[in-house]
Amino acid sequence: GGLVRPSDSTSETTNVTTINNKETNMLQTFQVENIKCSGCANTVKTKLKEQFDVIEVDLEKTPREITLDIEDKDIDTLKLRMKSLGYPFCSETLNTIDTFSTKAKSFVSCAIGKMDAKN
Repeated sequence: GGLVRPSDSTSETTNVTTINNKETNMLQTFQVENIKCSGCANTVKTKLKEQFDVIEVDLEKTPREITLDIEDKDIDTLKLRMKSLGYPFCSETLNTIDTFSTKAKSFVSCAIGKMDAKN
């Protein structure tokens, strides 16, 4: 039984190393407000494409979820960018004025997304 433990600890070390290697590119999912339709989703994908790679917008879930390949250090940038489009993170506490302004922005973003989709 004594020989099993060293090999176990070796495999644990290997697993940790693998996890650490993956940390640089990890898919993360964020819950976002105000995304209502494929027009909204299209805007999010288009506007974030330059900065962030693969973006999936899940319109089946409530609240809506976006999934992308992002490093932890870039999450604040993403949060600000989403808010500027009118789609704040659900985790963000907005005051009344911010709530109204993000909803208004989301309508514009939605309309732009619908027009882009037709082209």
